[in-house]
Amino acid sequence: MEPREIKEEWIGHQLRKVYNKALSEPVPDRLLDLLKKLKNEDPDAR
Repeated sequence: MEPREIKEEWIGHQLRKVYNKALSEPVPDRLLDLLKKLKNEDPDAR
């Protein structure tokens, strides 16, 4: 494997680790509250 390919593979692995960690984190309460407010908002009020 060429050095460029090794670097690309390493970068890809690191990006997958960060992405998977972000997926496993809970959604912040503030965001959940905002989504609830938007869901309950009167559509005619927009």
